[in-house]
Amino acid sequence: EVVFFNNVGQPEGINIKWSSDNEEVAMVSEGGLLWARVKGNTTVTAIAEYEGETVTVEKNVVVDQETVAAEKERKGSLRSTSTYNLKGDFILTENEGGVTLSFSEDYKTDDVLPGLFIYLTNNPSTIKDALEISEVTTFDGAHSYDILDVKLNDYSHVLYFCKPFNVKVGDGALE
Repeated sequence: EVVFFNNVGQPEGINIKWSSDNEEVAMVSEGGLLWARVKGNTTVTAIAEYEGETVTVEKNVVVDQETVAAEKERKGSLRSTSTYNLKGDFILTENEGGVTLSFSEDYKTDDVLPGLFIYLTNNPSTIKDALEISEVTTFDGAHSYDILDVKLNDYSHVLYFCKPFNVKVGDGALE
């Protein structure tokens, strides 16, 4: 599945050209449906053109004897974009009914900001059209959030934002 987000982070329906570099292993239809044929590896490519630019996404697909292994997680690292401390690695994983956003043991942020919230977004410059996850109550160490009705590729960034002062604290891109 490919979701294209335009320059302001809004999903936009555009024509995608699909291909497989090894059609003996797996074929992909014009609509992006993959048919596994034999055990092996292939790279599936999605190409889109938008405002004169070409965007290409490639994913390795492993066809196993019984299953096709596809990516079920996305990773990233937080960075501060302010004078406040924010750091740590995170993983977004698919689960039944949504996704789980998990932060590792190296996670740390300042506890001095009132109204610090975490969001999922496609435009890390603003909370407009972002999905509010929770007010931040854990300021260091491993923890996680279960998020219902969200797909793995719906958002491109994790965003930390202080609501009362209307200031971005930091973000992290989902790879």
